[in-house]
Amino acid sequence: RPVFSVERLRLFEAIRGRNQPVVEASLHIKLGQRTEYVASEGEGPIGTLFNVVKSALHRVADELGVLSVYAERIELQGVRLRTFCSRSCPNLNARVTVTLGDGARSWSTIGISGDLIQAIWQALLDGVEYGMYTQAEQMGVELLMS
Repeated sequence: RPVFSVERLRLFEAIRGRNQPVVEASLHIKLGQRTEYVASEGEGPIGTLFNVVKSALHRVADELGVLSVYAERIELQGVRLRTFCSRSCPNLNARVTVTLGDGARSWSTIGISGDLIQAIWQALLDGVEYGMYTQAEQMGVELLMS
């Protein structure tokens, strides 16, 4: 089960000044009975999406309990992107591998979609949730589910 449910995600690029592009993301999430709205900005879509997830976890720190300290340690370590066409489907698909870490260990998750942003989002969200679940298991605590 997901740690939190995403009610709405928006991602867009804006131009600040003459030539200063910035990517902005806003997110409505639900953790337990609590719904939060967070926003973040960055230089590119991957970092911005990761930042908005981290901001969301920070905002629901009370619901995460002792895991909130752990959530702060999760870092984006790397991203790999591959595109492919399957033989049965002529449409181009993206396969995104995201590597996250917490200072003691690293793990990777994969997102696959015909939409690049959706593939990135899937991999990031799965990676953060995997880290949270495995840490909760090690600590012997139960995550509050959405």
